[in-house]
Amino acid sequence: SPSSRLPAVFAYAAALVALVGLGDGVYLTIHHLQGTAVPCSIVTGCEQVLNSRYAEIAGVPLALFGAVAYFLAFSFAV
Repeated sequence: SPSSRLPAVFAYAAALVALVGLGDGVYLTIHHLQGTAVPCSIVTGCEQVLNSRYAEIAGVPLALFGAVAYFLAFSFAV
């Protein structure tokens, strides 16, 4: 029945969103560790956020924490 497939649809949607977030987190982590500027097409100053002193905790980029969180969300959704 359609109602029995509804939880699976939500799980797949959550997995897809988490996978996109994981890709973004890994992308931002790589740029942070390399010290390269992230291209900003809509707004300016993206690199100021990634290179500020608030962009890491104990030397670990915050984007890496986000990537790990998205990986866990993807894992739980699948």
